[in-house]
Amino acid sequence: MAPRASTRVSIRWPPAPASEPTDTLVLSVGGYYVDLRVRKSDGEIDWALAGERIVDPQHSAKVKFTHIIDSHHNPSSSEPEPAPDVGDFIKLPNGDDLETGEMPNPDAGGQVMPYEEIWRELKWPTGNSCWFLESVDSHDAEKGTATTTRRTKTFHAKVGNYYLALRQVINGEDVTFVALRQDYHIDDEEGKGWKTIYEIGKQQQQLQLDRLTGIDERLGTEATGWRVGEKVVVGNESYIVRASE
Repeated sequence: MAPRASTRVSIRWPPAPASEPTDTLVLSVGGYYVDLRVRKSDGEIDWALAGERIVDPQHSAKVKFTHIIDSHHNPSSSEPEPAPDVGDFIKLPNGDDLETGEMPNPDAGGQVMPYEEIWRELKWPTGNSCWFLESVDSHDAEKGTATTTRRTKTFHAKVGNYYLALRQVINGEDVTFVALRQDYHIDDEEGKGWKTIYEIGKQQQQLQLDRLTGIDERLGTEATGWRVGEKVVVGNESYIVRASE
């Protein structure tokens, strides 16, 4: 699967009309994705999730999205793993993608309902690096490693001119999400470069995420030689390279 950056145009819960209450960016590299949806009303996280993107080998228009992290899911609940969702995609005449399926509607108390989402692919200059990193946590650690009640899971994804980082911290029954989005601007009054679009949860300094300005300048050349499955270090955290193109 080619790397992809996309934004949501609208969501509809039939029979209600379509609307778009969020500014959404989804980055997919290899078989993984990271998805940040920020409410337009207050600039806070509406939904943050990341996981695997699995295309049905028998039906290429059907895609399953696992939720390794999911801001709508409480890991201390009776269901420790959030359920994946499955979408069917149809290409529209204007080039957008219509996704249909069923998933919990947070505005309806989490009731599973049919939905329709329209997605638009974003373009970027060819030749730009694309990669996806998943932090090593207790799931990835070797047996015998000491565990604590605090668990952190972080994802970094870059697709061309777009970058997302999501971090979930579980401390007992408390779950915190931190998000960072940066876009690369070529024509800008302040000059070209990476601009921070959203930095949510930054007041919690111990959870602050690395900006791509530092990551890409420090690891950009090295990233082109990353091998899928190898471990790399960013800041003080160890990551597994899930995809690199």
